[in-house]
Amino acid sequence: MSDSNQLFDNNTNALLNDLRKLIEQGKHQAVIAVNSVITLTYWQVEKRINMQSAEQFPDFEIVSPLVSQLNK
Repeated sequence: MSDSNQLFDNNTNALLNDLRKLIEQGKHQAVIAVNSVITLTYWQVEKRINMQSAEQFPDFEIVSPLVSQLNK
C-alpha cells in the first residue's frame, strides 16, 4: 500500500471515529433531556394530584387510589 493510500485510510478512520463519537454524545444528550422531561412531568402530576386532593378532600387520601389507577 502506498503512503498516500495509508494516509487516506488513516484520515478516513479518524473521521469515522469522530463521527461515531459525535453520534454517541448526541444520543447521550437526548437520553438526559428525555429523562429530565419525564421527571418533571411526573413531578407536576404528583403536585397536581396533591393540590386537588387537598382542596376537595382534605380528610380523604386520594393519592394511593389514583396511583393504582395510573399504574394500570
